[in-house]
Amino acid sequence: FVGFVGSGVFIKGRGWAFAGFDSIIVARPGRPLAQARVAEGRRLTVPVVVRDVFGVTVPKNEARGVTWAVEVADPLAAPVVAGQPVGRLVVKRGDRELASTPVVADAASARAGPLLLGARLFGWTWPMR
Repeated sequence: FVGFVGSGVFIKGRGWAFAGFDSIIVARPGRPLAQARVAEGRRLTVPVVVRDVFGVTVPKNEARGVTWAVEVADPLAAPVVAGQPVGRLVVKRGDRELASTPVVADAASARAGPLLLGARLFGWTWPMR
């Protein structure tokens, strides 16, 4: 049923249209999805997150076949800035890609200096991590 309430449109009984689907929240901002390695950085890894809530809607009873993966260049080249796009989050059902969104570094990693790089080369990493 469609009616008018004030200047907006009121739709009654629309719940049946969405009853055949499930919404799946895949990722939320601030929750690390993975750790990305950083080449020649002060930090050896940085957490990878999404900027916004990301989800997909699939037909009911098909949520079980949905998978997701983070695709990031490995390793990232230092310096890495917090908020820098570093890859993407891909949601698939079987071999079919349903959706994707960019992922960003959640922390910065400056380029390591010669002393730290030399210490890593010779295995003297404690307490320089």
